Formats: sequence, structure tokens, C-alpha cells
Amino acid sequence: MTLYRKYRPQKFSDVEGQSAIIQTLKNELASGKIAHAYLFSGPRGIGKTTVARLLAKAINCRNKKSAAERRMGKVEPCNRCVSCQEITSNGSLDLIEIDAASNRGINEIRALRENVRFAGTANASKIFIIDEVHMLTREAANALLKTLEEPPANTVFILATTEAHEVPDTVLSRCQRFDFKKLTIAEIEHHLEKILKQEKTSLDPAILNLLAVKADGGGRDAVGLLGQILAWPKKDLTLAKVADFLGAVDWSRVADFARRLAIRDQAHLIREINKMVSDGQDLFNFTEKLIDYLRMMMLAKIEEDLADKEGSLTAAQKQEMLALAKEFFLKDLASLLRIFSSAKNNLENAPISQLPLELAVIEYAGAQDVVLEAQAAEAKPAAPILPPKMEIEKIAPIDSPLKPAASMEKVGEKWADVLKAVEPLNYSLCAFLKLCQPVAFRDGSLILGFPRDFHRNIVSQARNKKTVETVLDQILGGKWRIQCEKVEGRGENHFAREALEVLGGEIVR
Repeated sequence: MTLYRKYRPQKFSDVEGQSAIIQTLKNELASGKIAHAYLFSGPRGIGKTTVARLLAKAINCRNKKSAAERRMGKVEPCNRCVSCQEITSNGSLDLIEIDAASNRGINEIRALRENVRFAGTANASKIFIIDEVHMLTREAANALLKTLEEPPANTVFILATTEAHEVPDTVLSRCQRFDFKKLTIAEIEHHLEKILKQEKTSLDPAILNLLAVKADGGGRDAVGLLGQILAWPKKDLTLAKVADFLGAVDWSRVADFARRLAIRDQAHLIREINKMVSDGQDLFNFTEKLIDYLRMMMLAKIEEDLADKEGSLTAAQKQEMLALAKEFFLKDLASLLRIFSSAKNNLENAPISQLPLELAVIEYAGAQDVVLEAQAAEAKPAAPILPPKMEIEKIAPIDSPLKPAASMEKVGEKWADVLKAVEPLNYSLCAFLKLCQPVAFRDGSLILGFPRDFHRNIVSQARNKKTVETVLDQILGGKWRIQCEKVEGRGENHFAREALEVLGGEIVR
């Protein structure tokens, strides 16, 4: 017998993760106010059919609780009476289970309606569980509707579906609806630990975490995976072998990839993508995990408690993620999420499997063309800008130099226009300028403050400085010079604060 069938919950208290639904059903059982029709909706493998069978057991349990016991919440099925044992062994005449995916036509529902007319045995209620009810044809759903409108006494329908939005509204309106949720990683781990205890064995908690993450909220899938690896020899139950078997993505690999994104190490990232292909890594799974990781960092930038609510990281991995989040600006993480989400959608039909990820890296890292141009410019002497005999135009002296405060105010008003003008000339340069702030006016130059040396060095290249200065001349008038500086030991908002000392205002997060 498979572990899932062996350890299928036989009491409401055994059900993991659906506490609100279980409590509501127990309240109805305690009050004796059982509805004639229920709809259980939610993803597969999270307990819909199991809870339906438990409800059927509790309704027909022959060891009836007294009114006082019911008021105390004692409504669990006894699992000892004939009715409970028949349901457990799938031999009950009063519980009819129908798979609507394979019995979806009008004839099957007509047969069900005929069956409804007959009373249950020993004064028991007759209970119909219809799984995947959304698969019924329109004619079959209409035929079922008539029975739901006027159900015979002592008849209960429990409909289950993974696609509640496809169930006709006329059917939905006649049922009590319960939306089942995916199990959390902690809930799945707890369930697996209980099974291991009953099996008198144990596993590395890290392996249980892998199983829980792989199950994606499905308790049934998690138990199925556990059954597979427990069949292995004990010596093979290592984290590395289980991860390889599951095709699981190593979080350390994801973290290293994110770390390289932070410094825009384009070459390393491209090599890593191609190494994953040669290693047989599933790029779709990796991209999903990378998106999860980037999202956790984005939420951590807003508030640490928002990150990793699912508990998919160990404590050490979470601390590493929180530290790495500080290397990104919030807008960069939002941009990365958009870029890699698009790449994930393109993976399936890509002519070359790794191409969407390579393009995503290039789109974000983006400045490699600027770096290469700068390196090429440094590698050979620059050609003279003016023809040998060209007469250099004399620049008339400025009557009165701009006062620093007036200049900064003017820059603050026009900086967005400067960025817009630079963008069509050099997109990558514009991206770097968005990371800086004009912070001061000193010795006839506009000082641009950068958070990192890498950004400062790129904009400081002669060709890029010339582009920025030319645009400043056009937007602000006059002749402008810029100097690029990095301020050591300052927070990411330092430049904004320094500018605000001149311009006034406040920082809004």
C-alpha cells in the first residue's frame, strides 16, 4: 500500500492546513445543521476528497454523540462502527463517489438522479461525492441542477473541483462553498515528520524541506515523493542525491547568480547559464527559483518580515538573501523581475534553450557595450577631434558666473529632461545616470554623485562625459562641465539628501 493511502487522514484532527474549513464543518456537525450541498474547490492534492470522505463518515457514524458532547465539539467519526469501516474500505453503499472527468455526460447524471431516489441503509444519509465537477457537460450540469434544487431528504452532495470558475453559477449558488488553500512548507514538513515517526525512521530536515518545496503546496505529492525515496538504500539518502532525483535547484546557485547580477558581471552570468545547460539543469525550474529569490529580495527592501513567508529558505539562507538585497536598489529588483518573468515565458519556444536567459542578462547588465567602447578607447590613442588647420572658435567669457545654488536649482528642474535627451543617444549611459544624483556645483563643474565606483568609472569615460556635457549645454544653456564622484561610507539616499539641502523637499519611500 502506498504511503498516501496508508496514512490518509481518518479524523478531522489529522488534516493539515485547512483549520478554518475543518472548524466550520465541525460546527455544522455539532449543531446538526448539515447543508444539502457543498462545493470544495482548490488545487489538486490538498485534501478536498479526503475532507469530503471525513464529512461523510461523521454524518453517518452510528456511534452518535450526545447533544452535550456535540456542544463540546466532539464530532469526530469513531472509525469503529460498521458505517465508518465501510467508508474506510471503500465498501459503503451509502457513499457514492463519481469522477466527473470520465462520467461527464447526461446519461451518467440521469443514472445518479435515479440512485438519489433510493434511501440509505439503516436510516443513514446518502452522500454523493462528485469529483472534478467542472468537467460535466452543460446538459449534465443542468440535469444535476434540478436535483440540487429539490434534494430528497437525508441526501448530501459534496462537489469537488480544481476549477471553480468553470462551474456554472447556477450550481455554485446552491452550494456552501469552501476554498481549500495550498499547504505551507512548514505544514508539509510537519505532516512528513508524523509519517516518518510512524514508519520508525528519520530523514535529514534539509531533505524534508526539499520534498516540501518540490510538492508546491500539495500534501499528496509530498507523501508520494517521500514514499519513493524511502525505497532507496539508506546510504543513498543524501541531500545531493535527493536534490538530483527531484531536479531541485540549489539555492546557493541561485544566490550566486543574483550576486553576479548585483555587480552586472555579464560574462560570468552567460558562462553560468551555459554551464547549467551542460550540467543538465532545467532552465525553467532555475528561472522560477531565481524569480522567487528576486521577489523575496524586493519584498525585503520594503520590509524584512514580508520576505519568504513560505519558509522555503533555511535561516542561514534567509540571512544571506537579506544581506544580498542591500546590494540592489528597489527599482533594479522590480526591473529584474519583469525581465526574467518575460524570459521564463519565452523559454518553451526558444530556438536555443538558453537564449531567453542570455538576452535577459544582456538587457539588465546592459552596459557591456559602453565598457567595451571605453576599453577600446583606452587601448589606442584617440584621433584628434579637430582637423589640423581648423580654427578653434573663441568662447566669449561669461559675464557673471552662475551661483552654485542657482545652478543646482536649475539642474533639479531640468534633470529629467537631461535623462530623456541622453536616452536615445546612449541607452546604457542613461541607465547609469539614473543611478546618480547631481549633488553640488564646485569649481565650475557640476558634481554627479554615484553609489559605486563601477558606475562612476563608466560615466567618467571621455566619450560619455562629452555626451552628458553636450546635452547639458542644450538643455540648460551655456557651457557645462561635469565631475563624477563616489562618496564613501554613505547610504543609498545620501545623494538625494545632499541635493535636497539645496533644493528643499523630503525623501518619500
